[in-house]
Amino acid sequence: MATVTAYTGAIHPPITDRVTELRSASIWIKLKKILLFAFSGAFLGALIWVAGALFDLGWLKIGGIGFAIVVTLLGLLLGLTGKVAPCPYCGKTVGTATGDSVSGGDEPEQIECHHCFELLVAQHGKVRALNEADVAGKDTVEVMAVKNGVWPRECIVCGAPPTRVEDAKVVKPEYAKLLLGTVSVSSGKLTGIPYCDRHGGAVALNIRDDALRVVFPRLDMARRYLAVNGTRKAVKVG
Repeated sequence: MATVTAYTGAIHPPITDRVTELRSASIWIKLKKILLFAFSGAFLGALIWVAGALFDLGWLKIGGIGFAIVVTLLGLLLGLTGKVAPCPYCGKTVGTATGDSVSGGDEPEQIECHHCFELLVAQHGKVRALNEADVAGKDTVEVMAVKNGVWPRECIVCGAPPTRVEDAKVVKPEYAKLLLGTVSVSSGKLTGIPYCDRHGGAVALNIRDDALRVVFPRLDMARRYLAVNGTRKAVKVG
């Protein structure tokens, strides 16, 4: 777990106290989710089946068919039970993306607005902002990397005047393409991450759902990164 460092900088993005109500998604959104899962399951299942046919492995061919069926059924479940709500920050609808799954049950469910990239929590049929209590005990907080993004003019960890900058890189193998006999990797890089003399190496990268993600050890760091980037477009990878 990251060492707690007092923040002394000038960027203090407020955490909204607005709470919005979840409602059932429209038929069109449900259909989109179901079709996406069905297509993805069929595509990946076909790759597994082809690999089984190439190596004459009957169990692998059966596994490919089973995989396609399970993913399709999962998409059907998520599509029919999916919910949407206005984002407490920007007011635009969350839960509409094809890969989103928002149930709003009794357990807190961390979600993300695909418009403003702010982190949220869905629980008890409502959506609210993610707060420090929600991430207590967690080692990292992950947000979408912003296309053509900038960094605060201060140490990203503590807010002190920056004395140096660092880069962060990630390389992720595309294992699914190995089934086709090809070797492929996805990669991403962010430059100019500001640090003071006392800090460094605090920011990492991840690739998830074909998008570059920035990994921070604390929520306040992640929110300061978003705060200095008014225009927020995702960095797609692959």
